[in-house]
Amino acid sequence: MFKRRGVNDDNAGWTVDNSGDGSVFRFRIHLDRIDDLDESMRAFLAEDAELQGKTLRQYVGWVAGMRKPELHVYRDKVKRGEGGQRLFDLYSAWLDVRMAVTETQFLQNGVRPGDPPFWI
Repeated sequence: MFKRRGVNDDNAGWTVDNSGDGSVFRFRIHLDRIDDLDESMRAFLAEDAELQGKTLRQYVGWVAGMRKPELHVYRDKVKRGEGGQRLFDLYSAWLDVRMAVTETQFLQNGVRPGDPPFWI
């Protein structure tokens, strides 16, 4: 399904991955953006991080790096009403965290035949 490639010299600091349709994308996580999150959200996430024995920074890194199939397990539990309000709130916060700290680019073919692909 998804085959993550890791980081190479051409993509320093990025993790390259393939989506289900075969398109190539890369992402990187900016943990310095944690401070951009709402203070109440940081407190809520820090509480769950502590329950898992993690620092907030480790926890946010885990959330941001979570593979979509794993994230979808939680999404499906929320849709089925499992986990109650707490899981709903956590899942919602995770989506906000991923948007805040993850930068994503997609590989596009060159404009003209023979042009190299480029990231957008």
